Amino acid sequence: FWAAQVDPFAGSVGALVVIQSVIFLPLVVRIFGPVSARTPRRLLEAAATLGASPVQAWLRIEAPRWRDPLATAILLVFSASLGEVAALSFFAGDGDFSPVPLWLRELSSHYQFAEARFVSVVLVAALLLIGLGVTRLSSRSLSR
Repeated sequence: FWAAQVDPFAGSVGALVVIQSVIFLPLVVRIFGPVSARTPRRLLEAAATLGASPVQAWLRIEAPRWRDPLATAILLVFSASLGEVAALSFFAGDGDFSPVPLWLRELSSHYQFAEARFVSVVLVAALLLIGLGVTRLSSRSLSR
């Protein structure tokens, strides 16, 4: 009864997404900072001179340059959030949603080692695929 009044978001998927977003925001800013700094301002000024609105100029000039860093940021934040357990353990509660690290802890504490091994192998395989995707995206953006 008191726990619901103290923390109304305990076990809420929305609260966990907000927590993860706040934790990994510096990583995303670090990825996008150099991309926006490298955009030649003359291109944006030329677009404005030719009559493009700021939104049109951003869509034509900036947005294509942000495609690969956006995919990289999504993949890196997703892979890092799979291993994040510190903040989630405080807010996970007894909801229907259990993050992967807490799920592994629960399986191990109930001596379900075969299931925990399977989840670990799937997690490692997913992280390897994400790592390969990030490597491919970064090598593709460097070759441009």
